[in-house]
Amino acid sequence: MQIDLGDFCLELFNDSNPQHIWLAEQFNKESKFDFISMIDSRLKLNNKSKKFPFGMAFVVSSSNTLLGYMFISSVRQDEVYLESSLLQDKRRRGIGKALLKAMTDYLFDNYNIKEIALDIYVSNEAGINTAISCDYYQDESIDLFDNCLNVC
Repeated sequence: MQIDLGDFCLELFNDSNPQHIWLAEQFNKESKFDFISMIDSRLKLNNKSKKFPFGMAFVVSSSNTLLGYMFISSVRQDEVYLESSLLQDKRRRGIGKALLKAMTDYLFDNYNIKEIALDIYVSNEAGINTAISCDYYQDESIDLFDNCLNVC
């Protein structure tokens, strides 16, 4: 499965694709957070139905260059949770903001979504600022993880 977002391509993670395995290994090496360093196991947890609700992990690329991953999950039909990260050498270039905007538009345009939530580490100021610049806001009434903010 692929999602075309114009400047970005999201390809369903395939654990037999050497490029996808390389990406997962890069996150294991780069990450200082346990949550992200377990990306390889989460990437393999793709929902077999390929239908809503989501439970899919994607490798994100642009012009055949690997950028990072995006995990899309859902508990309810009208609510989606996004998790994403870019490789360290792709950060601070506006890519994350463009990707978040494109995915937000795609989900609202193609599915009956009422809410998209992002869980962002409180220490990730760049991630929080990116979410806010894409019209997300902090929902302090939801506390999924002690060290994360829920941004809707």
